[in-house]
Amino acid sequence: MELEQKIRNILERSLPGVRLEIGRDKNTELIGGDVIWEGFKGYQSLKRQNRVYRILRQNINPADAQKNISYLFTYTPEEYQEYIEG
Repeated sequence: MELEQKIRNILERSLPGVRLEIGRDKNTELIGGDVIWEGFKGYQSLKRQNRVYRILRQNINPADAQKNISYLFTYTPEEYQEYIEG
């Protein structure tokens, strides 16, 4: 299974109701994007990031993740809507 799809499956299983806007950068081929989840409400960015990367480290070879994931930003649905609207 391709790593991008594996990441999607893991996060969808671990964060029920998550919305993922992730993909591979056309220039670098690195995976990046946005993780939007209601469960992030009340948590600061660092705790959200730690949760996402902890989930991934438990399910993906850390070396693969480190060399293939560029960034994953975390948002609540409301924050993401604000971000999109500018």
